[in-house]
Amino acid sequence: IEAIKFYPVPTSDELNIVFSKSLEGICTIQLFDHLGRLVLIKDCLINDHKASISLNELATATYIVKILKNTSIFVYVLH
Repeated sequence: IEAIKFYPVPTSDELNIVFSKSLEGICTIQLFDHLGRLVLIKDCLINDHKASISLNELATATYIVKILKNTSIFVYVLH
């Protein structure tokens, strides 16, 4: 299991994502609202095991985060 951590949680601005050492390169991050609607999609560069996305245009809510990297898919719930 790959370890992925998010901070700060909760946040309304920049969400930082820290990946385990085995993940590098480009990943796709998708955010879904509580109804399952895709509200954000972004390709991110994992640099030094970190990436960040801006959430400042989204309402404060619970989101499902889906991270796609090569053939791996990681799903998390952000409150």
